[in-house]
Amino acid sequence: MMKVAMVEDHVLLQELLASLLDDVDNVELIGKFNNGKDFLESLNETRPDLVLMDIMLPELDGITCTRLLKERLPDTKVLVLTVLTDHEKMVRAIEAGASGYVTKTSGIMRVLEAIRAILSGESYIDPCITNELKRNSNAIFKEANKIKVKKNDRQARFITDPLVIKKIMSLTSREKEIMRLIGMGEKNGHIAEKLYISENTVKVHISNIRRKLKIKARMDLVLHARSAFDETENLPGFQTV
Repeated sequence: MMKVAMVEDHVLLQELLASLLDDVDNVELIGKFNNGKDFLESLNETRPDLVLMDIMLPELDGITCTRLLKERLPDTKVLVLTVLTDHEKMVRAIEAGASGYVTKTSGIMRVLEAIRAILSGESYIDPCITNELKRNSNAIFKEANKIKVKKNDRQARFITDPLVIKKIMSLTSREKEIMRLIGMGEKNGHIAEKLYISENTVKVHISNIRRKLKIKARMDLVLHARSAFDETENLPGFQTV
């Protein structure tokens, strides 16, 4: 049985989410918290497997709460549920350790889809946010010479940065194909089956991709692939096999 906690200061939404969890098999709601401080103080007793986390919380915001939670319980998954749709907040949440990010305006079925994906070991980013990134990235690419990227600024070097797009274009055909499949949510074993190569070979390619793009976390790699692929794949030199 997977233990789920929610950190949400709106009582009505708490009840709605509690009802939603009834439709998820092998899940037990172990706690509802109105603020991040009370939630963190409960960790020694609750030790949840998944946390549904709001960002705009009293006393301690959800992003800080996520970071502190992951420091204490690194295996606990976090799904951020928020009204905020800007990709900067999404990047900060992922950097803090969240496995998923869904806007509250997306609807109950999308929240349920995200919960099931994360409990299955996958990541989940709300399509409304990735679609917005795709719409913006082409315009940003055209303005490449006007953009100044701060050194060592991970948020500034997110996929909307044309320098990152250029690095993606420099990948080998096989690396591009593997990155495409990662962006589609495929796991290493499935990628190996589709490309008729060993899983160890897939891992070597992923290691090379991370090194070339200077990416450490697989979630960041997923975000790069999902956000930029539609914009880069039709550019010169970006054909895949």
